[in-house]
Order: sequence, then structure tokens, then C-alpha cells
Amino acid sequence: MALLDSTHLKMPGLKNPAWGILNQVSLKSVFFMLNGFDYSLKIGNEMKNAIWLGVAALLFAAQVQAGEVSVSDAWSRATAPGQEVGMVGLVVTSQKDARLIAVSSPASSTAEIHTMTMDNGVMKMRQIEALPLSAKKPATLGPGGNHLMLIGLKQALKPGDTVELTLTVQFADNSTEKVNVKAQVRPLTAMQHKLQR
Repeated sequence: MALLDSTHLKMPGLKNPAWGILNQVSLKSVFFMLNGFDYSLKIGNEMKNAIWLGVAALLFAAQVQAGEVSVSDAWSRATAPGQEVGMVGLVVTSQKDARLIAVSSPASSTAEIHTMTMDNGVMKMRQIEALPLSAKKPATLGPGGNHLMLIGLKQALKPGDTVELTLTVQFADNSTEKVNVKAQVRPLTAMQHKLQR
């Protein structure tokens, strides 16, 4: 019976240095153990498959945790009937200096990164091409400052709904990372802001 070959299980795309250690140490140990079991205990294929599924789950978890960007507290505000734009707030943290360069959502025709500034006493909103992200410093997006805009909503956002988004972050070496986000829709508040684009 042939030994299992660790070269047959590769997980491309993992950029975390810890993956190298996992591949060289842990995986080799696992393959050694499985091959040893194959010869000494003669375990069945079903048990071996179960062990492989466990190993695959661990590798998938490592890949998810290998990302440089994390997003939390994503939310959107419910929209009024006929309203074609919506806002999304969230907290995004990058482990190294980067820029948020794009956002997309199936909930709208387009999505943009916006900022708000005061100009002669009037709050103005405008689109920006990218939002700088300082290493390990959470950037909070929300009303009154930087935020994400959903333009051309395909349907009204109702309290309790979930809005899916994909953020694209670019690092200094021009590599990018995409982060999938789910924003919870909160009730529309009575507070209104006069926005001028």
C-alpha cells in the first residue's frame, strides 16, 4: 500500500508566514501519523476520510485568519420609500498601512467611498478615490465623516435586512485583499442631515 504523499495537498494563496511552518511541521506530522495508522492499525477508509476532513477544516481556518484586514460593526440605515441611496458604516482595521480603494454590493447598482466636510457652514458630501488605513488603527466609517454609499438601490432597505458588500484594500506593494462584509440594517431615525454633494 503506497504512502500518502503530502505534496498532493497544497493550499495556494496563503500569505501568512505561519503557513510555511504549518506546511513543513504539522502537515508532515499528520501525514506520518496517518501513514503509520495505515500500516499498524489498518484503519478503514471512512475513518481516514474523517481525519482528512478535520485537517482540511484546520487549513481553511488558517487561511481565513491569514488576512491582513478585519471588519466589524457593519451596519446600514433603513431607507424611506422611493429612496435610491443608502449609507453603510463599519469599522475596518488593517494590520499594515493600506488604502480602501473600492466597494461593491449586490444591493445597489454602484457603491462609493464618501467623505463629509464643512464648507462655509454647510456640510458637503463628496466621493473619494481611496481611504487611507493606518497600520493597526481602526478606521470608523459612519454619519458625519467617511462612509460608504450605496447608489441605485435595487430595493428598499428594511430594518433587520442584511446588506452584503465586498471591500477591496490595497497595500503598499500593490497587492490587494477582498473582504466580504454583511451589514445589518437599522431602523431609520428621525434625525436628518442636510447633505450637499
